[in-house]
Amino acid sequence: MSSETGRGPHIEPLEDGPLRYRRGSDPEHQGAFQGPDRSQIPIRDSALLCRFGRSERKPFCDGSHVAAGFTGDKKWKAGAGKLVDHVGSRVTIHDNRALCAHVEYCVLELPTVFDCSKRPWVDPDGASVEEIITLCRCGESRNKPLCDGKHWDVGLTERTD
Repeated sequence: MSSETGRGPHIEPLEDGPLRYRRGSDPEHQGAFQGPDRSQIPIRDSALLCRFGRSERKPFCDGSHVAAGFTGDKKWKAGAGKLVDHVGSRVTIHDNRALCAHVEYCVLELPTVFDCSKRPWVDPDGASVEEIITLCRCGESRNKPLCDGKHWDVGLTERTD
């Protein structure tokens, strides 16, 4: 969620801690948060977002990761899987089947980006950057800070569908 000029919204993982969100100064690209029920979540200019999965203040960090010894290290072996880059004008989608959760949220929720009936099947310009990027919030992803679907294995399923 960053812009090339640095003025738009930006999310960065803090070492062994939460994700730091900064709104940015560009009034046309202020960003927005949505809860699992698609309701808007009010935010200030910056926020610390839980990526450990056990915060009592989700989606915000409550510091519980410290006592638990959370680490932001990736758990998958570098070079695992075949990486195919789909380059767009604002974002590059890295398709790696070894990291894919195979639950088809990409196809079901972003059909303008992911369409199995087309070749190439990925169009990185089919939606906004904010709609495309999915960050880990359970703390168990093998590809931190990005989601790999591991939340299903650990029981973090806030979805209603």
